[in-house]
Amino acid sequence: MVWNIVYSILINEIIMILVYLSDPSEKLIYFKELNLSLGLKNWKIIDDEKSVIGVENSLIIIGRNRLSKERKKRFKKIFDKAIKNNLKIIGMEQGMFIINEIFGGEKPFKTISQGHEMFIGLGTKLASIIGGSGNVKVIFSSPENIKINHKADKLMASAININTGFIEAIELKGEGEILGVLWPVLGNKKLPNGFENIINYIVD
Repeated sequence: MVWNIVYSILINEIIMILVYLSDPSEKLIYFKELNLSLGLKNWKIIDDEKSVIGVENSLIIIGRNRLSKERKKRFKKIFDKAIKNNLKIIGMEQGMFIINEIFGGEKPFKTISQGHEMFIGLGTKLASIIGGSGNVKVIFSSPENIKINHKADKLMASAININTGFIEAIELKGEGEILGVLWPVLGNKKLPNGFENIINYIVD
């Protein structure tokens, strides 16, 4: 009986959403957005694999800067442990590129993509999450992008910029819960209807 009570207390205190920043200095940039989207005390920033206990729900990779060589090594250990423990892994903004690279894809290249129309593939995990597929207009811009032939073989393109052919979202082929989106999903950003379901997917 006592152990059941202790276990219940410990489970309730465990943070279920882990966050890995591409650059530690970005903490202040995302702190408010993470609280607003995920809820206060529902997430924590981690910096090494020891912080992954194994009972968490999701790992978010997010940022605006590329990983340094040192942080790439750290992230690989975190990523491997998250995979082992069956966590959902969601890359946002620079995080999408990081997921592509860790599976063997190429680095993004610098080219600005302004507001545009994109196509979300039917039958993709992304379409299932947001509740629809087809053409969608977006107003955000990105300073870096990846071409379809720069994608890792184990990943599939979930969404593509119709104007440029650049990838807007990627996901692991098969049943794995790994998704990367180029869009700034957190906070009060103006995104198409249904995109808020990405947050629900992370939290659930």
